[in-house]
Amino acid sequence: MTLQVNLPFNDVAQKELILAKLIIFHPSGIWEKENELVAYFSDKENFDRFVKANQDLTFYFEQIKKNVDWVSKSQRFHRIIKLKPFVIAAPFLEKKVELKPPYKFKIVINPALAFGTGSHPTTKMCIKYLSRCVKKGASVLDMGTGSAILSIVAEKLGATRVVGVDIDETALKEAEKNIKKNRCKNIYLTNSIPVEPEEKFDLVVCNILFNDIIKLEKLFASRLKKGGDLILSGLLYEQKMEVLNFYSKEFKFINSMRQKDKNFDWVAMFFKKL
Repeated sequence: MTLQVNLPFNDVAQKELILAKLIIFHPSGIWEKENELVAYFSDKENFDRFVKANQDLTFYFEQIKKNVDWVSKSQRFHRIIKLKPFVIAAPFLEKKVELKPPYKFKIVINPALAFGTGSHPTTKMCIKYLSRCVKKGASVLDMGTGSAILSIVAEKLGATRVVGVDIDETALKEAEKNIKKNRCKNIYLTNSIPVEPEEKFDLVVCNILFNDIIKLEKLFASRLKKGGDLILSGLLYEQKMEVLNFYSKEFKFINSMRQKDKNFDWVAMFFKKL
């Protein structure tokens, strides 16, 4: 018997908080619907632990008597994504990928519990910026790497030193699998700031949440070379002006992208280090 848990959310910050609380209790699957996350627990002990630890959350649940085919259920939610010059696919769609101009690179990302499959607007906008900015031989810092998709993109575009940082150990394990799957050789993963404090990068990309992006301004200012590129995303359009105010001392704002999905209005921002 499987337990289905429905957790409504009002905004992206609340959604990310719920996801973080869910993952540590090992649900069998998590799906996003409009303004709601749906999680499935095949292990009642994990479900009971989740309920006990999260009395503050609003949720309701029901028992599902039939067995759930998690593989086929998850596969229905995934599509091949084309973003010049990349074609991005889950492993079970890899054989369907055909590389024809203007598409040069295939990237295979496992849709696991680490964030970043290429489908989210913020990830797509980051990939578009990286495709414009990464030069051969560049060094790149990917802050909040998740599945490592942006690190992989950077290497495919010619970066020879990529550092992917994430505090989530589950994400780092999935990132390592994706790096190996895509035969990348120049990506270093870590759960903390790069071990060489004096190291400066040609480009920093950060696709996380607003509050963390605000906190990281000084770090990015210290780790970017003069004239280096900064890509920020994971932001709602309404947060754009506040980010501009925080980043105006050390960075020059160049432009932004905007993309909506069924729930939110997202923005990605591009800066140069002064």
